[in-house]
Amino acid sequence: MASIVIFYYDFWKGVPEKNVFFLIITILLSLLMVSTIRYHGLKEIDFREKKPFWFLIVFVIILFVLFVHPSTAIFIFAMAYLVWGIIENGYLLVKKRRAKSLERQALVEGSPKQSAERSDSTHQEVKDEGHQDI
Repeated sequence: MASIVIFYYDFWKGVPEKNVFFLIITILLSLLMVSTIRYHGLKEIDFREKKPFWFLIVFVIILFVLFVHPSTAIFIFAMAYLVWGIIENGYLLVKKRRAKSLERQALVEGSPKQSAERSDSTHQEVKDEGHQDI
């Protein structure tokens, strides 16, 4: 929320007036703060492990943008972080639902006894294929 206010003050040279956008973004951020949506943090990055060269390039570009246009950069990074978290969690939710629907579909196609028999026969075939006579 602070990045939005700082960006607005720097970009339009004044204090934000009453606007529906600020109400909506405040409510959205409040709901995200109490939701179960998980966001990644800097704690997850292991700085002791070797990183590729592009990581250094991206890090230098981020620092450069932060020093040249701090209010704009902070706003853009904050909004990108917000949107990326929503997109990533939405993707994971869809992926989880597809996996559950495939499980249900597999159970509906055959009774548990038939699917267990298929599983056992498949397991036996894999064992037989892996066995070689010397």
